[in-house]
Amino acid sequence: MLDKLIRYGEVERILGPHPAGTILEVGAGPQGLGACLPHPFVGVDPWYPEPPIPQQKAVRASGMALPFRDRSFDIVLCIEVLEHLPEAWRAPVVQEMCRVARRQIIITHPAGKIGRIADTLLSWQYDLLRPLGVRRPWWLDEHFQNPLPDPTQYLPGNLQHFKVRIQGQENGMLHIGCVFFGNLKSVARRVKNSYDRHPEFVKQMVHRLNFPPYYRIMCTLERVGP
Repeated sequence: MLDKLIRYGEVERILGPHPAGTILEVGAGPQGLGACLPHPFVGVDPWYPEPPIPQQKAVRASGMALPFRDRSFDIVLCIEVLEHLPEAWRAPVVQEMCRVARRQIIITHPAGKIGRIADTLLSWQYDLLRPLGVRRPWWLDEHFQNPLPDPTQYLPGNLQHFKVRIQGQENGMLHIGCVFFGNLKSVARRVKNSYDRHPEFVKQMVHRLNFPPYYRIMCTLERVGP
């Protein structure tokens, strides 16, 4: 729960409590945006290990060939997905998002030296606890299979129709503790209970984790051209 609030909290701050327009999330998984915002959206993912939440209209498809017309959605999200893709796939996926986005695209992912250092320290932490039956998450293993994403490599070369903004998100060292302790069942339960009772307070506390050095970046593209 904590990790989802961190990942989607800033997205919610941009969209607001009642987003205007249609939303597509690429690589949504069973929950996606619904982890924080009770707004209907279309989710695309090639694999759903669990049934999607009710507010998601799930579409099984590849992000490299989105089954939608040009500019079909006002907002397109891609939250913590690119780092799990081979380098050669990233630019085509972003190009497809640009094609189907009418107004705005939001992309987040771990980045840079701080992102790699934090992932490495977190991996060591799980390795030390392996004798106690604590397993390293599958998604962390995938982070090491390819270099972390770099906007200069995945953004389309021709961006005259978009205004690009890149900002940091989540302190790198605090990320280690948030992920590790947030995945403990007792902590996750307490965070969820606190969020259910005082959602705005918890969101404000999560927002305070956004200071350098940053673990991830948020890349926002606003359509400005015809």
